[in-house]
Amino acid sequence: MPTFVVLGDAGELAGIATDLYAQCAAGGIEILWDDRDVRAGEQLADADLIGAAVRVTLGRSTLKDRQVELCERRTGRVHFVGQSDAAGAVAALLEDLRETEEAAATRCTKFGAVRIGGRGLLFQGSRDDMKSLESVGGLAVSQKKEWGEILSGFEGSNKYVVSDERGTELFYAVEEPGSVLARLFLKAHRPFAIDVVNRGGERLLRIERPFRFYFHTAQIFDPYGTLVGTLDRHFSISRRLYSVLSANGSKLFDLFGPLLHPWTFEIHENGTQRGMIQKKWSGLAKETFTDADNFGVTFPPNWPVEKKTLALGAVFLIDFVHFEDKGNR
Repeated sequence: MPTFVVLGDAGELAGIATDLYAQCAAGGIEILWDDRDVRAGEQLADADLIGAAVRVTLGRSTLKDRQVELCERRTGRVHFVGQSDAAGAVAALLEDLRETEEAAATRCTKFGAVRIGGRGLLFQGSRDDMKSLESVGGLAVSQKKEWGEILSGFEGSNKYVVSDERGTELFYAVEEPGSVLARLFLKAHRPFAIDVVNRGGERLLRIERPFRFYFHTAQIFDPYGTLVGTLDRHFSISRRLYSVLSANGSKLFDLFGPLLHPWTFEIHENGTQRGMIQKKWSGLAKETFTDADNFGVTFPPNWPVEKKTLALGAVFLIDFVHFEDKGNR
């Protein structure tokens, strides 16, 4: 359901809104017209609150260019279209949104719904949500544990918060509950599936790792179940080596853990160090009583989002393999 918001006094704006309202109604589009005499901020906030799929805004700033502003509530994307094309543009946007939701609901069945904090996740996010990494040159990945787990020693599903270098929270990650026996006996070697979700609770990535005693591997999928890339560990007596591969199997970069720097994995691309994944000190109390870990990830800000995504996925595999089991410390 679109919502019409008219900003400013009546007059020419009201006439344009009346024409557009009539055109949309004639096309079978349900309309809610907010013509209240209240502040513009209140109108815009209420349009979002009621959940209007598309907000149609008419104001003095767009009137001079004979344009109408269309805003998609789910993505926040804004479009400016000519007044004569507005009705058709609203219909096209609503159709695109319907098809997107239907496709997401269908693709969701590849992995099924997951739950985080008791909340059901019914739809996948968009690949575009990962574009928040485009200009980012570093990430902080912090594992969260409840003190009940710390005191009892029984570990529940791993949970993480992913922030950019300024401390802005971007994503959340949660390990999907698995076998209790695998958790008790295999510990850090257990197979896992971790979902990375946005602030709206929509899945953006999924990291799946099967059981391996040494040659650890993990696959990273986008929200639609399409493979993004693979992480593979290689044999080495003195070093920790991983290859990061694209979906078609070509090598993108390597992860190299120097012998004398157990907390660090260098990111090497074509023989040149391009960044690193480094375990950060979590504070004396945490390090004494738990295996909760904090990581810093650095990479070139102009790196493709695909490579940054795979570097993020590598953090979770590295955490499980090298840092989670307290017996390995």
